[in-house]
Amino acid sequence: MVKRGPGSAAAVTAAHPHPGRARVGCSGWDYKPWSGPFYPAGMPARLRFSHYAERFATVELNATFYRLPAVSTVEAWRDQAPDGFCYAVKVSQFATHRRKLREPATWVPNHLDRVAHLGAHLGPNLLQLPPRWRRNTARTSFSWTCQCP
Repeated sequence: MVKRGPGSAAAVTAAHPHPGRARVGCSGWDYKPWSGPFYPAGMPARLRFSHYAERFATVELNATFYRLPAVSTVEAWRDQAPDGFCYAVKVSQFATHRRKLREPATWVPNHLDRVAHLGAHLGPNLLQLPPRWRRNTARTSFSWTCQCP
């Protein structure tokens, strides 16, 4: 059964008034080697996101690839983002590498319900597929279209 309501795919889709808009960002914002070249030397880690968000309008959330974050974590990401900022959310490796995109009803709703807490800051969902996979459009299309309106 597909969930309807605030955390549903329909609600998530409705929250994005600019589909197809191109943005430039990085695959994260908290990297120690960036201290000096990008972040002012000595800048505390807690200030790095705001510094990053002053210069870029999007970032990839790679943490979601490794585990489904707590709702409080997703809400903290939402709350720290300035107006117009967009998160590109990587889908869990559980879905892509372990489930191999099979049985999407077991993982798509959990992912969409969790990332819906980003509200207007939710951008695209990224699928990082195993490098050995060959193109299989039916597999990737079916996985999403069966769960998303």
